[in-house]
Amino acid sequence: ALKRLNGKLFKKISEMRNNLLRLVEQIEGSIDFPEEVPDLDQRDLVALLATTWKDIKSVLNMQDFGKTVSEGVTVLIMGKPNVGKSSLLNRIVGENRAIVTSIPGTTRDYIECSVSLGGGLFNFIDTAGIRASQGDKIEDMGIRKIKRLVKKATVILWIVDGGAPLT
Repeated sequence: ALKRLNGKLFKKISEMRNNLLRLVEQIEGSIDFPEEVPDLDQRDLVALLATTWKDIKSVLNMQDFGKTVSEGVTVLIMGKPNVGKSSLLNRIVGENRAIVTSIPGTTRDYIECSVSLGGGLFNFIDTAGIRASQGDKIEDMGIRKIKRLVKKATVILWIVDGGAPLT
């Protein structure tokens, strides 16, 4: 998949480069040899630049896709304490990777596991429960870490207790 992506990316960049080089040649020719080179059609020039700009944005989007393919999708598992975040992670990875108890606040730091699902790489991150601070310095440090992880996440999976009202 990456080889196909790279081949497609190379072709697209080469096409954009060649179009821009032809445009530069036309501009230079019209300046150096005004009697021999036909005038530039402004509509064609604007259309070519608009198409090239659209292609550049497309290439940048492909770059993001390529990064996702190579580095995986980061899935941040979040929610209040004791809603089943760690239990879900354990089910996904097929082992007891995270400690699960009935005591709220068991997970204080995050736990990261990579899993291949359907041919794609997924990086699951089980986080400490989000709640109002109880004045516990360690818990506060964990919550600050989670807030930084939110910025890196591709997907945030918010887990709730279906038997409790939403608050």
